Amino acid sequence: MPMPAVIGCIAQQSAAPSGPTNVSIATSSTGNYDDSFTSVDVAAGATALTTTGSSASVDVILTVMLNPGPYTINYGSAGMATANIHCYLRATGATSYSMQGSIDSSSFTFSNGCSIVWTGGAFTAQDATGGSGIGSFTITHGSSGRSYTIPDAGDWFKIKVTGSATNSNGTTNATSVVITYTFAAL
Repeated sequence: MPMPAVIGCIAQQSAAPSGPTNVSIATSSTGNYDDSFTSVDVAAGATALTTTGSSASVDVILTVMLNPGPYTINYGSAGMATANIHCYLRATGATSYSMQGSIDSSSFTFSNGCSIVWTGGAFTAQDATGGSGIGSFTITHGSSGRSYTIPDAGDWFKIKVTGSATNSNGTTNATSVVITYTFAAL
């Protein structure tokens, strides 16, 4: 007796298209530090607010052994201090990019009448590692007659950077990066 045969086809399912992958905020396109960013002093010759992105916590040195530290030397007689935020949005399969910086939180109103603001809107390119980056933060010093007052040891602020990458299949958000800057006397 003949046996009935089953003839069929097994369809292979393909994965649904997806948004960009491997999306992260970094200090450069490759190498260096992933999930990080750098800050660069705007004032010529100043380095007190310049960071490499190697840590999520940065000490801004006011004094060293009772002597003026980098921040006091760079900005002690200035009305303000400004630094640009530089970063790179790493992503695989993306066709458009967006990054945004902000002041996440702070112990401001700083003692001594100091304050902080963020300047910059959405940055819509992948590479913000040069020039003015994605924006800047400015610390405005308090005023006491003919001189300025800078932050006290223990004052702090946090800069937050968010980013997303998009293609025709969707948008993928990077993990937000927050770096804390703490004013310190050593």
